[in-house]
Amino acid sequence: MSDGQSPFSSALSTDSQANHMRRISTDGIPVERRLDYWRESYISSFVNCTIDGNSDEPFWSEMLAIRLGPVTIGSVAGSPKVCRTARLEKGDTNFVLDIVRHGASFCEQAGRATVVHPGEAFVFHEGLASNEVTSVATEYRSIMVADSAVSGRLGETARFGGMWLPADVPEIRLLVSYLAALSFAGDLADADVRVMVGNHIVELVVAALSRVERTENPAVARSLRAARLAAIKRLVEEAFTQPTFDIRRAARRLDLSERYIQKLFEETGLTFSEYLVERRLKCAWELLSNRANDDRRIQEIAWQSGFSDISTFNRQFVRRFGETPSAVRVR
Repeated sequence: MSDGQSPFSSALSTDSQANHMRRISTDGIPVERRLDYWRESYISSFVNCTIDGNSDEPFWSEMLAIRLGPVTIGSVAGSPKVCRTARLEKGDTNFVLDIVRHGASFCEQAGRATVVHPGEAFVFHEGLASNEVTSVATEYRSIMVADSAVSGRLGETARFGGMWLPADVPEIRLLVSYLAALSFAGDLADADVRVMVGNHIVELVVAALSRVERTENPAVARSLRAARLAAIKRLVEEAFTQPTFDIRRAARRLDLSERYIQKLFEETGLTFSEYLVERRLKCAWELLSNRANDDRRIQEIAWQSGFSDISTFNRQFVRRFGETPSAVRVR
């Protein structure tokens, strides 16, 4: 939308007056005030965190939350942002299960990190520091459960902080369908119905966490590493033509350490730099081989492919393809 407002507004109820519901939106807020407004409203109502925008587009965000007995569920959507949460120092804590509906979210807690895609879920625990980064407009369903509501069945819930739940977990699929079928303004107007629905949601959350905890194994760990590596490669595909793009900027964009990125690439037999240079060289080869570019200078093509120095480009091109850029062009 032209002013950066949410494309997901139609999915949110307008019944924000009920005392069991709370709606926060940047709709109608001047562009220059939206981020501050969201910080003030969201932090005062739900979680103590720092929030910053993560793109040049106008900031927007909105959330509808409803209390359902032992749980609070929310529909949250917004432009790219970075959210950092400190460890909550209090006796009664909650954990949150976020299920992505649109977009993607990089989530990190308790030394575990992954990019969460539509249909997948991630667990945050209030007793642990966390980071969440989105680089595209993202919408998700959030389920907040009090530790006290499940401690008898799950025990200490902080161990679930940082857990990734794939989309094929049966209970996650059921939660997605269940939440999609709820009408915030109609079906949940009755207090007894809200408690009943909340108890159903708790049962599904407990079952999902228990299932994943039982089945976590080296194969799951490999799938997590593969998901993170795929996210880095997608970022390279988006940014390799920028001469200043490097591992430091990739780490900052995804909120990962440079060492961790290098470790992921080492498992493929390449370093991050080698992968990036290969992508740039492939782009340059394709441009040079296209007769439509015959009137363009080689230096211009090198720059478009992400190289800032023509000497470095020529040297790496010859090393990779065994011939000069000029030789490729005259074929």
